[in-house]
Amino acid sequence: MKIEDGTEATILAGTELPLLLRDSESVDIKVLDTTEIHVEAVVDELLR
Repeated sequence: MKIEDGTEATILAGTELPLLLRDSESVDIKVLDTTEIHVEAVVDELLR
């Protein structure tokens, strides 16, 4: 995907996907875990 389509990142928008793919370090595409992004945003907002 990176070479053929120019993909820079993949969004893991399901709670199970990051669990299934967490050990996939051989992937050369950045992985965005939406659960982690949301939790970090909530914690940042609570600590403000």
